[in-house]
Amino acid sequence: MFASYDWSGRTTKNHRAQVREFHGFREPTVGDEGKLADWLADKICPVEMSRDQLRGALPRRQNRAAEDHPDRTHPERGGTTRPAA
Repeated sequence: MFASYDWSGRTTKNHRAQVREFHGFREPTVGDEGKLADWLADKICPVEMSRDQLRGALPRRQNRAAEDHPDRTHPERGGTTRPAA
């Protein structure tokens, strides 16, 4: 299934938008990039030297930041979603 998927087309862009909307996230902004870069420089780089660990730190931070936001009800699912970090 994934081998035949067009990862660069317009359909992919629409699918990503649908996934973000469903989960209550938004596209990252330049401001988000700056916050993550500051966090990485201040908190992670001084104590972690492994490139693999540094590479994995950003997605974990983004997930934690999303979890810190209060949940809101998602009308289509009747459940909750988290706003983007």
